[in-house]
Amino acid sequence: SGDKGADQKAEAPVPYQFWNLALLGLTFSLAQSTVSGHLTVSPLVVDDLGYSNISTLPVFAVDVGAMVSAWFIGWVMRKQGRRAGFLLGEFAGMLACLTCAGALYLNSLALLTIGGFLLGIWSAAAYYARFVAGDVVSERLKGRAVSWVLVGSSICASAGPVLATRTSTVLPRQFMAFYLIAAILALVS
Repeated sequence: SGDKGADQKAEAPVPYQFWNLALLGLTFSLAQSTVSGHLTVSPLVVDDLGYSNISTLPVFAVDVGAMVSAWFIGWVMRKQGRRAGFLLGEFAGMLACLTCAGALYLNSLALLTIGGFLLGIWSAAAYYARFVAGDVVSERLKGRAVSWVLVGSSICASAGPVLATRTSTVLPRQFMAFYLIAAILALVS
């Protein structure tokens, strides 16, 4: 066909491409930093609760949550749009962090595990940012866009454990401040 423009998607101006890319990177980074903080903190909390033989159960729950929800989040993004899928994940992340904070307050392994499952949902939604990154930039920036999002999240992944240790004694319950701050970060993302 003679109309090349009909098959090409409308391209956003370059500043908007970078803005969209920055937002995707932020979303992915905040989720991964929270998950990495949870992976660091939850075994310590479970051990303190006296369940040292199953101290990684909340860590396992993150993986299960991600596996169970990945297809559903993709379906939501296909049917309702990407924003709906990301908002679903971010809501799950905020709920996860509040559930984990409640678990610390109540000394509940079950709630901490449920919180881990919900964090897996947030993580699964955030992982879609890698794929979307290639779609929100021009053809010449596609390869770089995906790697920028991944590099940014890799750097920020260390922020979770650092935040958890720096805030571990801010509130009477150890690590509760981390989860409350992470809930705010989920809301912001």
